[in-house]
Amino acid sequence: MYAPLRAAALALALGFAPGAAAAPPAVAPPPVHFVYGKAELSGAEDEASIRQAVALLSADKRLEVVLLGFADPSGAAGANLELSHQRALVVQEKIVQSGVPVERVHVRGVGEQRVGGNPEDLRRVDFVFTRKKLLGGQPDIDALLASMGIVTTGATPNGAAGATAGGPPAAVSTSEGGSTAKTTAASTPSATKAPAPGAEGAEERIQPTGLRDVDSLFAKVQGLLDTVKGARKGITAAEAELYTVMGIAEGGSLSAALSALKAEAKGNLTLKVEGGKPRLSPKPGASPKVGQGVSAVNGLVKALADATAKLASVPKQAQAIIAEAKAIPGKVPSMAKDAGMSAKEVPKLLKAVKHNLKLTASIPKECAAVGTQAANTFRSIGSAFAGGGAPG
Repeated sequence: MYAPLRAAALALALGFAPGAAAAPPAVAPPPVHFVYGKAELSGAEDEASIRQAVALLSADKRLEVVLLGFADPSGAAGANLELSHQRALVVQEKIVQSGVPVERVHVRGVGEQRVGGNPEDLRRVDFVFTRKKLLGGQPDIDALLASMGIVTTGATPNGAAGATAGGPPAAVSTSEGGSTAKTTAASTPSATKAPAPGAEGAEERIQPTGLRDVDSLFAKVQGLLDTVKGARKGITAAEAELYTVMGIAEGGSLSAALSALKAEAKGNLTLKVEGGKPRLSPKPGASPKVGQGVSAVNGLVKALADATAKLASVPKQAQAIIAEAKAIPGKVPSMAKDAGMSAKEVPKLLKAVKHNLKLTASIPKECAAVGTQAANTFRSIGSAFAGGGAPG
């Protein structure tokens, strides 16, 4: 249904680059498909598509790729927009892990898509290629999408997440999968709440300078910020699921949710700690609500463990960028001159560089905060159910 669209998109993307080679890549990778309601690859053929994209990018260093994430039209539009972006981030992470620089791998979630042969075809990420260093940022991506007939109203910006730029999402949103999650800041319990990730909001994103080498370096930072944000969102979603199951209102806490589960269980659950991570199991005779609560707690533990593992190497990468970027402020005047910019533009460039350095320096702190949240949460769960879940 959409193979011709992929071919046309590829030709349009390459056509955006002045002087680009006439011959496009021989084979455009098929879209990557996802499990219903999740940012989880649906099968081995999707890994093959990603490997094909990596091969194309590795063979031609001038190529960049825009990863377009989609969701099917079931559920709320805002949640589907976020889900489509998370799917694009999953593919970006795999491509970058294969050795492709993150500044050559752009992401854009465009939310609901209604053109396709079946719902499975709508839960996907498409690959759109363009020539390196000629993409020009968000306006060119918007123009590319418009030329493909894709409506971008409310779409996430390059690398951004969330249904709105710089504003909080709706208090309750339902995604493609139909599950309801509270996503306001107030839904994070005060006992485990950590600072918002650096990628939140337009003012907390890397600011472009127009200096190619500088922007190339800080593009790596934006990738790290998006990784932290993605990890945070996974934790927030797991917390919201627990609060919803246990009937905890907005502004509640983890301790309140655990207390509610403990009271409901009446001793009908067990606790095991493996590798420092607690895991609950319902006993025979436990109520369905206890089973749901146990699953939600275990889901939160998994989200925290996955987040800490995902962020393990991020602080080191951020520190390496900081070391490399220390000399940039002193070089900005000469770099601006070489780029044909006037001396009047230098203060604005320096302000953007300082902003970007500040965001880079925040990344290790954000990662440490996630680790602290995981340790505190694991400790709270262990303490709450060490006696088998009997009401206290």
